[in-house]
Amino acid sequence: MEKFSPNLFTDNKNLDRYYKYISIILLSTYAAIMLYFYVNIQALIPDEEWFLGIIKELSQLSLKELLFVDNRLGYGSFYWITYALLGNIDALRRFAWLCLMVTPMCVVYIIYNKAGWKEVLFSLIIYIYCPMSWFTGKIIGPELFGNAIGAIGTTIGLSEKGSEKRARIIAGILIGISTGVKLYNLVFGVFLYSCILATTEKWNLQEFVKLIKTGCHIAGGAGIGFLGTNMIVLYNAGLYFQNIITYKQGVKLSYIWRILTAHIITWDLVNAGGFGTSIMPLLGLGALLIIGLMDKKSRRFSIATLISFLVIVLVFSTNGGILGWYYIPFLYFLPLCVNNKKLIYIVFLVNFVFISSDVEYQIFMKQTQIVHVREENQIEQIIKDNSVGYDEYEKIYLIDNGMTNLPMNSVYSIDTGKTTKKLIVISNIARSNDEINNLYNQAHNSENGLSILKSINDLTLIIKE
Repeated sequence: MEKFSPNLFTDNKNLDRYYKYISIILLSTYAAIMLYFYVNIQALIPDEEWFLGIIKELSQLSLKELLFVDNRLGYGSFYWITYALLGNIDALRRFAWLCLMVTPMCVVYIIYNKAGWKEVLFSLIIYIYCPMSWFTGKIIGPELFGNAIGAIGTTIGLSEKGSEKRARIIAGILIGISTGVKLYNLVFGVFLYSCILATTEKWNLQEFVKLIKTGCHIAGGAGIGFLGTNMIVLYNAGLYFQNIITYKQGVKLSYIWRILTAHIITWDLVNAGGFGTSIMPLLGLGALLIIGLMDKKSRRFSIATLISFLVIVLVFSTNGGILGWYYIPFLYFLPLCVNNKKLIYIVFLVNFVFISSDVEYQIFMKQTQIVHVREENQIEQIIKDNSVGYDEYEKIYLIDNGMTNLPMNSVYSIDTGKTTKKLIVISNIARSNDEINNLYNQAHNSENGLSILKSINDLTLIIKE
């Protein structure tokens, strides 16, 4: 046991060791919680069930047929091929967890090599306090897979070890593969090249030529990675582009505001809000970037993050169809902007004040779903016991996803069906959705033929006459 001394908590070596231990504990705790969420394979959301059906269908193909599968739903062939080869839901979920953990591990690697354990701890705090770092939506979808490949590629491209040319080409190949999986992952290439531009000290002809060569190395590698993992482009480019939804509406300010600030919990209870509610409050983002610009070690990352942010906002502002997980690459970019200046605590404070409820929802939502799925039989019995005399009423369940006998309905199904008489069951977590909460409030106020029959535990039984 270490002997206590007055310098124990002031000596730099001791402090660095404590930062290291805290960082390891924080990352390990996060990894354990997410593994727990991801291995609960019964707690699926509708999109996961949909994608799982496609993956099972593709897994029946021969290897030759699988290699030439198209980019279904606009997602790259490499994603479908990889997940079809993995096959079963257990393997898919565990692989998704590994993909999730790639981002914080890459962040730790970069920050440790450029700074130290104090900055590593700060970067992990930034990462963990982003709601999308607790992503439990379409877990087996392409988002985590593509993001992991892009993060690894960018990390290699930023590495100062070995051949710079080789590192940039390999980085380009991986970013190309990532972009092939999901097109918006091209932002990794934007980030990497912006970092390179930001470190250029002398702007002369020689440096300009070097930058052009570097850009060609990255772009050439990206082309190889993209085409090599999306063979359909080579033999049926028309089908490839047909599978990609394009928007030609032009930039709209209303879209920009939406994709930056919207707070949206979808009908299947997934957080699909804008940047400010799924990644970081805009005030926190601004503070982080300014603080990052104040330090030489983090300056290039702040510049690159700002450029990447402006590019992604411009792209998404053409349609407004942003979903929170489209911003997942920023889970990699933002933590790299930290430094050890005391002003970084301002960012922590802003995040705590403005986004704590969104982080809490991400964690609480999945844990609640796991409990609901596990206790479905008991919930079904509770509903049966408390709805005696209403057998002729059509049952509408707005409880949770993944339940077999009590499937999650759309709130709009209340106005359809063979009868106008409905028995609606709403859980507390389902009220996070605005439409469902509005339905509850109408019943609470006995409006539009709605009234509360009974409230039991976290369930409310509502009658619609």
